[in-house]
Amino acid sequence: MTRFLQIVITKIKTLSFFKLSLIIFIIGFLTYGNTLVNGFVWDDEEQIVNNTLIQNIENLPYLFGGSTFNTAGSDSLSGLYYKPLMPLSFMINFAIWGDNAFGFHLFQITLHFLNAILLFKLLIKIFESQRIVNSKMLAFIIALFFTVHPGISEAVSYLSSTQEVIYTFFSLLTFIFALKYLENNKLSNWLLFSLFLFLGLIGKESAITVIPIIVLYFFLFARPKILFPILSAFPSVLFYLFLRFIVAKVSLGSSHVVPIAQASLFERIITIPYELFSYLRLFFFPKDLFISQHFVVKQITEPHFWGILTILVVVTIVILYTWIKLLQKDKLFLFFLLWTCFSLSLVLNLFPLDMTVAERWFYFPIIGIFGMIATIFTKMKVKKESGKLFLTFILGAILILLTGRTIIRNQNWKNGLTLYTNDIQLNPEAFDLQNNYGVELFRSGKKDEAKIHFENSIALAPNWTTNYSNLGVIYERLGDEEEAEKLYKKTLENGDYYLAVENLASLYFRQKKYSEVITFCEEQIKYRPYNLKLNYTLAISLYQTGKITEGLKYIRITYQLYPDTQVKNILTIMEQGKELKLE
Repeated sequence: MTRFLQIVITKIKTLSFFKLSLIIFIIGFLTYGNTLVNGFVWDDEEQIVNNTLIQNIENLPYLFGGSTFNTAGSDSLSGLYYKPLMPLSFMINFAIWGDNAFGFHLFQITLHFLNAILLFKLLIKIFESQRIVNSKMLAFIIALFFTVHPGISEAVSYLSSTQEVIYTFFSLLTFIFALKYLENNKLSNWLLFSLFLFLGLIGKESAITVIPIIVLYFFLFARPKILFPILSAFPSVLFYLFLRFIVAKVSLGSSHVVPIAQASLFERIITIPYELFSYLRLFFFPKDLFISQHFVVKQITEPHFWGILTILVVVTIVILYTWIKLLQKDKLFLFFLLWTCFSLSLVLNLFPLDMTVAERWFYFPIIGIFGMIATIFTKMKVKKESGKLFLTFILGAILILLTGRTIIRNQNWKNGLTLYTNDIQLNPEAFDLQNNYGVELFRSGKKDEAKIHFENSIALAPNWTTNYSNLGVIYERLGDEEEAEKLYKKTLENGDYYLAVENLASLYFRQKKYSEVITFCEEQIKYRPYNLKLNYTLAISLYQTGKITEGLKYIRITYQLYPDTQVKNILTIMEQGKELKLE
């Protein structure tokens, strides 16, 4: 074994950047190849499957005029965030693959592998600039661990988190061209820096953190040229702000339903230690992986505050001791430490987000922790060959364990039922997870079990919309239309949820309450002009009440939206003025 390790290490050290990158790609594919058989899960249904705007290339301009969600016939994209490159990637993939999730997953994992290779390139440049021995080998090891680490697997396996790999891709390119500027201050490097920064920003807002990270690098290692990243970033940020606030009119908003958004500023502040601890746990002990983390610390007397804070204080002391005593205030360690702090700062809910902790948000910050560990390795003096081989063996074992954990986690993302069945055992207090699990149970024909989880969701989030609407469907299927109507109306009292709108319109229609249908649909269709169900039910209701001209208008819209035989037959009957018999 010792002889084998020596041969492997010697061989790897002689490989070119291209061949080492190929190894990263191969190991990455072995790790994430099983995601290619996974389907669309959670928000994928609303952002891809039911998103009609991304399914037609002619709608490209709309992607830059809104957020990411399009459901129920709206003529724009809605949501809390501005990240048009994600729906653009969906549009391109849909044009190639249609509604086959394979192509979407292939795109996402490929971009992840490219990120690992870009990180490899960036770290080589940083380490070589600091004259670190075996810079290429050290950068290669970090890139490998980044490729397979399960703590960030959600960002790679979950299609609706594509923005994480997109903004990281352009952020790494931005940093690389900042370093190229230090080597050669050509105008092209300045232009590419600004371009990639802008693309990172429209990939996701979090790309803004790469600016202070690069400025910090210049401050520590290239201070005479520190104005370069500041001045180069200015036009990119300005254009991004113009697109977001002037063109798309996407303000800085937050969900009013999730617990962390409902928490006070004080509660969000005392929750921060637990958030930081959660991300550290993801890095060092990624055993339990689950979605939808909505915890909030309410009092400083809670162990989740003072207990976790005590642990973090100890960790901070260890880090400071390591930096001051063992690393002699090494600037590179400080740089990666602040990389971690800057990139995590946006996801600690000082400004409330739609979740307390999300594994996908750790995708870019984890690079800072890897950099800190790499810096410590550069100071380690292992002189004996046996010690080096032992260290290599340990790193290899850890890499294999992490890879195995990621492969297992990828299988959880196979479909909604598989994911929710696994995660709800670890995270039963998540209101949205309870609801989504209920949806999958309902689709499996288990209405009674689904009802329990919808009720659990309502108990956890009484001000939400989706859970009431889904429970209404259960009651409607059970024949209790009165209770179903109450639940749909309760949904709309809490907020604007398109399925509750469709369900209520359909309920009135089946009850032949045509006047209610007309009043309701005419109001709702103002906001959803291309909604198939609203146009259809409104058309028939108008026709049945003698308003033939108006009915024809909406049935023609319906046929344009969905030109099938049944709608065509109804259109023909209405055009001929014949009696319309409904089953």
